[in-house]
Amino acid sequence: MKTIKKLVDAGIILFALCLAIGGFIVTERVSADENISINSDEKNRVVGSDIYFDRYLRFNVNCVEQGTVSFEVADSDVATIGDYSDYSVGGVVHKCKYAIFPTGIDNKTDTTLTVKVTAASGRVYSKKYNLHKCNIPSAIRVEDSQVFVNESITPKIKGVNVVHHFDGLYEVLKLNPNIITYKSSNPNIATIDSSGKVTGIKAGDTTITVTYKYSHNTMAYNKQGVLEGVSIANPTATYKVNVYDKTTSIVFNTKQIALNKGDLYKQNIVHYPINGITKKEYEWTSSNPEVATVDENGNVVAKEMGSSKITATTTDGSKKSDSFTVYVKTDAPTYVNVHYYDGYIRLSWNENSEASSYEILRANSPTEEFKNVGSTKGTSYDDKSVEYGKTYYYKVACVPLGGNKCKSAYTMSTGIKYSIVSPKIKKIKVKKRRCTLKIGGAKYDKYVIYVSKKKKPKKVYAVVSSKRVSFSLKKGSYYIRIKSLAIKNNKKYYSAYSKTKRIKIK
Repeated sequence: MKTIKKLVDAGIILFALCLAIGGFIVTERVSADENISINSDEKNRVVGSDIYFDRYLRFNVNCVEQGTVSFEVADSDVATIGDYSDYSVGGVVHKCKYAIFPTGIDNKTDTTLTVKVTAASGRVYSKKYNLHKCNIPSAIRVEDSQVFVNESITPKIKGVNVVHHFDGLYEVLKLNPNIITYKSSNPNIATIDSSGKVTGIKAGDTTITVTYKYSHNTMAYNKQGVLEGVSIANPTATYKVNVYDKTTSIVFNTKQIALNKGDLYKQNIVHYPINGITKKEYEWTSSNPEVATVDENGNVVAKEMGSSKITATTTDGSKKSDSFTVYVKTDAPTYVNVHYYDGYIRLSWNENSEASSYEILRANSPTEEFKNVGSTKGTSYDDKSVEYGKTYYYKVACVPLGGNKCKSAYTMSTGIKYSIVSPKIKKIKVKKRRCTLKIGGAKYDKYVIYVSKKKKPKKVYAVVSSKRVSFSLKKGSYYIRIKSLAIKNNKKYYSAYSKTKRIKIK
């Protein structure tokens, strides 16, 4: 019983304390936000929990219970809340009690607004909104765009801020998306939804019309710094959308090409899908511009000996690429000379500093196929597999350290008939009527001696095998010349005449 009495006494004391401080202690109760809302007499400004405003926005607060209304803006650099009770403009009375006023700080555009209503019952109703401070465009523009079939893009809208109307500067503005309308001139090519998202349907092109549903008369400073009237009436823009089939691959059919220095070359690209309407534009690069350059149209210029990989990459967003290798050949040998000697034909040419060796081709006719007969690291070559009386044609190429892929072009063919080398009359000694002749030059089977009193003797005087000959002549003046004679497979081959010598027998 004592315990119960103590509890009763404690309750009486607590009740007395509550009376002393003015009543019972009541804990604040906050309701769900569907019981409180904001409405405005301007359409498409309050959408769900988002509020869009530019100059100012009139609104009222609706709540299931009446009470004291309070506002809390998270960032007062974006907007402030003011009283707008029965404000009259142009004789029109607006039955809105409050208004959102934007600040002049341009880089502050978004914040939150918390609206509370505290009822007499002590219940608090609260709702949070997202505030979006928008620009007022006097004109809008959208750049032409492209999209693939079955893919989507959302082009950016740029506008001229009304405060810069007379400067005509287009920039990305903060706009109210709920008052923008879009229309495609050909929805079979591309559609556009209420958010401005364009979706490609099939290859082709269409025109999109964008309208900012906003009308307002205001003032702006012109270029002379004087305020001038600006009338805004639903700014509209059109832009073109090209719809392409997406590139699946690109291919160069020729993977390697050899060019001479200074050559121009361009290779066509096979674009897949073959029958698709694709955007055939590429970015071109050369892995070694010192060897070969490539311009924006794929034109290759061979510069110096070596190799370079040429790559084309699509610029339509598919990022497909392919490459081919250019081998720039070293220079062909210059000043090729051909001479015949006893037993061989010798070729010679000027040195190429890039060459590690030289390759020699030969044919029996300039129209026949030339075949490799040898190579050398020097600047001359002796062809010993030759036959008297035959004509041979030669071509020469430089092979650089980089190998055959950079081998030069072959020289123009040079022909020569392989013949007996003409002998030389080395010495003639006359003693009385005796004449001793020494023959110089290559050694052959026979030598034919021509003697006559005429300047160009054609009469055979003797056929000898020795290069030293003695014979007697009658008194008088004589002319002597000789030929070399080679006998191969029972065939006789004669050289041209030697130079003629004149002797006098006393």
